[in-house]
Amino acid sequence: MSAHITALHPSTGPAAGGNTVAISGCGLAATSDVTFDAASAPSFTVTSDTTITAVAPPGSGSVQVSVVTAGRPSNSLTYSYAGSAESPVLKAIAPQAGDPAGGSGIIAVGSGFTGATAVDFGGTAAADFTVASDTIIGITTPPGAGTVPVRVTTPGGTSNGESFTYSASLPPKLVAVDNVILAVVPSGTGTVPVTVTTPAGTSNPVRFTYVSAPVLKAIAPQAGDPAGGSDIIAVGSGFTGATAVDFGGTPAADFTVASDTIIGITTPPGTGTVPVRVTTPGGTSNGESFTYRQRHPRCRPVRNRNGARHSHHTRRHQQPRALHLHLMVNPDEPLPT
Repeated sequence: MSAHITALHPSTGPAAGGNTVAISGCGLAATSDVTFDAASAPSFTVTSDTTITAVAPPGSGSVQVSVVTAGRPSNSLTYSYAGSAESPVLKAIAPQAGDPAGGSGIIAVGSGFTGATAVDFGGTAAADFTVASDTIIGITTPPGAGTVPVRVTTPGGTSNGESFTYSASLPPKLVAVDNVILAVVPSGTGTVPVTVTTPAGTSNPVRFTYVSAPVLKAIAPQAGDPAGGSDIIAVGSGFTGATAVDFGGTPAADFTVASDTIIGITTPPGTGTVPVRVTTPGGTSNGESFTYRQRHPRCRPVRNRNGARHSHHTRRHQQPRALHLHLMVNPDEPLPT
């Protein structure tokens, strides 16, 4: 069976190549080649059956990345070389006004948002933003005053501006673009019906469910191999429908939602201590610390039945009950007494 890849991180890079791209998937252990369209990666490292790090070759435009195992290519994912993508287009934002203190949540609709590197309000960087798709970005406003243009920047360039007004007055609730309505969601709980009313009447209802952000209570183990590929378990709540798990911003090599309270995770390569977070449609969890460190088993002395301690050499004795053992143990586990 061919390998299968699920994610590229990052999915954009310089036209000159030379940057490292982490490839996640399954069945990657026997990879013999990594291709960017027709060009092979200058080098790559198989860190586990679920993760490869490859050096991108020079290129332009958008290319398809795949891996080859047993002479068969995997599925492909799109990788874009910076400076070659089309400039983004911003069609609408909603709401179009917000608190001068910042912190308002707004939605931008348009095209070409994939790989967005910045969102600004009249030159002031957004407090935060999340690219939901190539056509939608969720944005948190920075502090400001007056009316300013909102722009989105990607490797392909900077979009046109859409006006946003800093005001304490209530913003408009609905904006329609290309048969799409942007609505500001009121606070609520549970599942509720959503309808649209026009002079012609009220539409059929569709369901909308309020989802709370997940909570991460613990992970175990809390340390693993810098090369990645370690298996850990996360315990908490609100994991159903999880869309991502990251280690200090680096996507997990793989994860499986076992239940609303447990996720099995395969670590990506990394260094140092990083926060692990889980993202669902309800938001992103708090972080729990994970430390990348190499663990080496080592010999420790244990007592034989006569009470003697031995550490390096096992010698043959005439008394068969005097056994001398060397145990390979985890350095973090206590010795038996």
